[in-house]
Amino acid sequence: MLYNIIRMAKKGRVDCMEALIIQFRPIIERYGRKLGEDGVSDMILCFIELINKIPDNITNEGGIVNYIQFSIKNHCFRQIKKRNIEKNTLCSNVNMDSLIYCETKFNDVLLECLLLRLSPLQKEIIKKIYFDGLTEVEIAKDKKVTRQYIHNIKAKSLKRLRNDFLQ
Repeated sequence: MLYNIIRMAKKGRVDCMEALIIQFRPIIERYGRKLGEDGVSDMILCFIELINKIPDNITNEGGIVNYIQFSIKNHCFRQIKKRNIEKNTLCSNVNMDSLIYCETKFNDVLLECLLLRLSPLQKEIIKKIYFDGLTEVEIAKDKKVTRQYIHNIKAKSLKRLRNDFLQ
C-alpha cells in the first residue's frame, strides 16, 4: 500500500504526496523542532525530495519506513552541523557571553540528535551515567542485570556516538 502511494507521488500526484506528509508528519515535526525556526518547513521539503529519491527496489513497508526515518534523522544531523558553521561565523562577531550561549545551545541540539541514533536502552543508560550521575552498579541494581552488561552497553553507545560525531 505505502509502496503504491510513493510510486504515485513520484509520478506527480499531489494528493498522494499530501497523504504521505500527513502519515509521516509526527517524525517530520519531531526533527523539525530540533532545527528551530522554520525547521518543520525544512523537514517537509527534505521529505518531498526524499520521496522522489526512494529506490524502487525497496518495496516492503518496513523497509520504506526505516529508509524514511533514517534519512530524516540524517538530514536533521547534517543541518545541525551546517548551522553550527553558520553560528560560529555569526558568533565570531559578538561578545564572549553570546558566544558561550550560542555554543551551548548548539551542543544541546547536537547532543540530542546524536542520542537519537541510540536505542532507547542505550540512551537511558548514557543519560543516567552522564546526566544523572549514577554509577554502572546503581543502574545494574535498578535494572536487575549485571554491572558488566551495563558497562558493555555504555561502551557500545559511546563508540557509536564517537563514530557518528566524527562522520
